[in-house]
Amino acid sequence: MDSEDIKVTQSGFFGDKYKEEEESFKVIELEKSTKHGTVVIQPHSAELSHNTGSEDHKMRLYFKAKISSQEHQTSVSDSHDTPTWSGYCFELNTTDEYDIDIEIWDKYESHDMLVGSGILELSSLTEEDTKREIELFHDSLPAGEVVITVRFIPAVLRQEKEKKRRRSFVKLKDTLVVIPKRAEL
Repeated sequence: MDSEDIKVTQSGFFGDKYKEEEESFKVIELEKSTKHGTVVIQPHSAELSHNTGSEDHKMRLYFKAKISSQEHQTSVSDSHDTPTWSGYCFELNTTDEYDIDIEIWDKYESHDMLVGSGILELSSLTEEDTKREIELFHDSLPAGEVVITVRFIPAVLRQEKEKKRRRSFVKLKDTLVVIPKRAEL
């Protein structure tokens, strides 16, 4: 994508590949070749209807997000069928993939078992923090849902911010003043 294809303004991106929805949030509708950017995911909680063991089995659950060869996961939550996670924020770089796999796993001592998986579609993401409920399935049957906050940062926006940061650093570097240490008495 050429920089001439997009006009950057304070209110957001406008152009053929972007449109603004009536509800005042921006939905980025990109072609496969222009899905370059970063997806920021913050998992919150899950409500599960599928158990990986017997009814008395206490699941030790963790959240996993993956796209291509990138994968991030939380630590284990011991809250059985309603796990919560806090303090996690994952960044996944996107190129030509359409979806991010969202999974909940049960940590067994010998091997981990998939509780449920769902899809986070990149085409529906916005540049604003958005709370989403992702439906989970196991063997094509409903397994519950997971609540996340998600945001898409287009690569072109991230590159512009990086250029501004570098320019600020160069200005700062040019005006750097070294103050000598005081002599001790």
